[in-house]
This record gives sequence, structure tokens and C-alpha cells, in this order.
Amino acid sequence: MAHLRVTLLWCLLCLTAIVPLSPARAGPLYAWEPLLRLSDPATSPVASNPDLTTDGDGRLHAIWYSVLSRTDERDRLVDALMYRARVEGVWSTVEPIMLRERRSVGDTLSPLASDAAMNNARFTVRGRLVSAPDARLHMVTNTDGKQQYLHAPWDDVVRMALLLPPASLGEGNSTSIASSPDGTLHVAFAAPARRSGSSAPPCVACQDVRYRRSSDGGLTWTRAGNLSLLDGANLAPQIGADDLGQVHLLWEHQGAGPSDDTTFPIYRRSPDGGQSWEEPVPLGVPDDRLSQVTLGIGRAGQLLAIYASATSGSVLFQSSNDGGRTWSPPGLVPEVTSPARSATSERRLSLAADGAGRMHMLVVGVIGTTGDNEPRLWHLTWDGLNWSAPEALTGPGAAPQSPRLVVERGNRLHAVWMTTDTNGDQGARQTIWYTSAPVAAPDVAPPPTFTPMPRILPTPTSMPTPVPTPTPLPEESRSRPAIEGPPRWEGESLEILFIAMAPVLLIVAIVAWWFLRNR
Repeated sequence: MAHLRVTLLWCLLCLTAIVPLSPARAGPLYAWEPLLRLSDPATSPVASNPDLTTDGDGRLHAIWYSVLSRTDERDRLVDALMYRARVEGVWSTVEPIMLRERRSVGDTLSPLASDAAMNNARFTVRGRLVSAPDARLHMVTNTDGKQQYLHAPWDDVVRMALLLPPASLGEGNSTSIASSPDGTLHVAFAAPARRSGSSAPPCVACQDVRYRRSSDGGLTWTRAGNLSLLDGANLAPQIGADDLGQVHLLWEHQGAGPSDDTTFPIYRRSPDGGQSWEEPVPLGVPDDRLSQVTLGIGRAGQLLAIYASATSGSVLFQSSNDGGRTWSPPGLVPEVTSPARSATSERRLSLAADGAGRMHMLVVGVIGTTGDNEPRLWHLTWDGLNWSAPEALTGPGAAPQSPRLVVERGNRLHAVWMTTDTNGDQGARQTIWYTSAPVAAPDVAPPPTFTPMPRILPTPTSMPTPVPTPTPLPEESRSRPAIEGPPRWEGESLEILFIAMAPVLLIVAIVAWWFLRNR
């Protein structure tokens, strides 16, 4: 019966894709700029996990992971988070903003022999960054299951990122970071599950989605709270904030039992900027393995959730027009499929909203359902009713991965992704690529910047010295006549004192006489 339900559901999804959406609505082709190589394969064969953001002054900031070789008195490898910025249309040179030295494995001078060392996933630095209204870049990195946070001003990223030591946010992976219009930072990551007081055997593969928030520009953070509330593997959280101050969270959930191989997205919403969270809402289709969950956040409560079926490679979506209170039934993105080509967890989807309310999607996939041709990077748009026809950003054989799409001021697209070239005689070579395209949409001004209040202890206010108030004497004391003459103790008291001390003085005199007589 379960297989029959799945078959009927997939037939229904196919019909919904064919009837209202096929053929896909022909949209205007975007004038994408020629592809620009951001990384240099001659410097390092490793360039992966790119991320991208724009700031309020129009700068573009890109980061990615790389491995640098140091051949001095001892061979060593340095894991690096590389950075490059575009200011007024001109790209800066590539510079590291985070370095982690490790011992090399194999011959670092030979890329063929050192592929295993260069591409060791244990040492990969996965960085995620966001621009905030405090005129700073905020970054969270993940290396070997440890979360680290660093920040820097928009116009001085390299120097300040290397100067200031990163702060630890705890254990975890699959990090996501977002900023609210008021500057509040939100971080979500998957961390090993801890169940205290439970009699059930420990689950090695179980993970929780944990959340931390900072309202002072990253100086202090709330304690990590568990938002998944479900046993099993809760993976790949995606967090974002809208223009209404609401925070949205989407992640993948796998069951805890060995027989439960279903995976589906779960959504949670915070209407008050991350202080409290509503109950989790499961999305997706039943009895399937859904991954690559991606969340797009538009204006005025517009949300779009995208995920891919590991069984068929189909790309599915659900939308919400009321800020996540209700969701549409799952629909099928027409024409394009995104089959998993390997067991790696590299991202294949990215979403961003423009100023006209359209959602733009980058997807690594193929056209049609056969999956025989090579995957390319495709761009599609969703206008709330229909999907546009896919347009290719890369050609065959490029092997794109990890796309990242952002929109600048609502009317310009910026995209980065990585490719892997394995055809040469020097081993696998990874490259980070960039392109951009204008969008016919209204200009959207970024949130106004502000200067965060410095953390200065208040100066204590000195208390004034109190002036004593004289207490008047009682009327009876004030009416008595003043004492005249010497005090009484100077007369009678001296006589009494002499009589009392006479025996003592007599004894002293007798002792002194006896002592002098016997000398």
C-alpha cells in the first residue's frame, strides 16, 4: 500500500507539473557577465565551499576554502579561508583571512601524490558569512566539528579578521548565519545529540539543530538551544530573517531507527526575532528521501522551500505567502532534475529574492528525467505562479557544485560556484567562478547602518556627603539654669580619690623603705 500511495502521489505531482506549468513559461534571458575565475588553481588545487554576500555600501564579499603548501625546512599544509572583495566593479587580490597550520601527508610538491592530503574533509574550513547593519561582516566557520565566529568591518576585512582571534561557538557542523534588520545575529548548526536521563541506547548518528543569537554584534551569545526536538539525524539547517523581524529555520530530518530511511524537511518559525519558536512543521512528500533543503525569503512574508528527491532526482518546492503560517502542497519544478552524483554532501541548490518578489534559483542538474547528460548550473525564476524556462550558466563537463546566489539592492544577481577539473595530468583542480546579471526589478535600499553602542561600564555616581541636622534639646533641659563655678568633681571627688589611694601609697612607701635599708 505504501508503494501504491507513493506512485499515486508522484503521478499527481507530474500532472500538476504538466498541466499548469508545462511548457515552462518563457522568461527573458538574463544578460550574464562573462565568467570570472576568482581562485587561482596554480596557487592551490583546492578551492571549495564558496560563499557570497553584499554589504550596504555596494561591496561584494566572497570567501572559499583552500589549502596552501609551505615548503621551508619542513613540509606543511595550511588550511585557509580565502577572501576577495569587489569594490566599485574592481576585484581585490586573493588574500587569506583565516589560517590553520597542519602537518602534511605525502609529497606536497606533487598534486597527484598529495590529493588525499589536500582534500582531507576533516580539515576543510567551511565558512558562512552575512553582512549586518552594524557595517561589519560576520562569519562562522566549521572545522573538524568545531564552530568559530569572527567579524570585521566592511572596509577592513583582511587586516581585522587576521588580527582578532575567533570566538568558539561550540561543537557542530553545517552552519548557517543570518542577520535581522535590527542587527541581531542568528546562527543555526547541527551538533551531536545529548540525551540526559534517557534509558535508550545512545544514538551515534543522531544530531540536533542548535540555535544561538547575539543582539550586540557578536560580543555575547545566548546559550545553544535545541530546536529540532526530534530523535534522529537533523542535518543541514538553513536559517534566515525577513524584513518583518521574523526568523525562519529549515532542516533535513532522518529517522533514528535502522529501518527508517525516510528523510524530509522540517520548518520552524520565530515571530519575535528568535526569542520564542512555534511548533515544528514537517514538509515534503511521504516515504521518500528528500535532501538539499534550501530556504528562500522574500518580502512581506514570501517564503519558498526547495528540496530534491534522492530517489528520482526531482526538484520539489513549497511556498508560503503568510510568513510560514501555512504552506502550499508540494509541487514539481518542471524540466530540471538534480540527481546526486556521489555520496558527498555538496550543495546543489541556492535561492534569492529580487525586488519584484520573484525567487531566483540556481540548481546543479540536468534537463529531462533520464539523467544521462552531464550536469550543468541552471538558473530559473519563480513568480509565485509559474517557473521560467531554465537557462544554463555553465557548459557540459564543468561539473559545477556548491552554487551561491545573492541579490544586490533587489535588482542585480551575483553568483559563485566551484568546478572540479580531473582531465589534466596534475590531479583534480578546483576553481571558484563568479558571474553577475541585472534584473528588471525595483531598487531596494539596504537596512540603514548604525554604530553599535560600546561595551563601557557605567561610571559610578558619587554619593553626596550628608549634612547632619541638629536635634534640639528638650524644653526641660533648655529651661534649666547654666552651671556656674568649677565642676563638682574638682572638689569632693579629689578628696574621695586621695582616701581611696592612701593604703596603696602606704604599702609602696613601706616596700621602698625596706629595700633601701637592706642595700
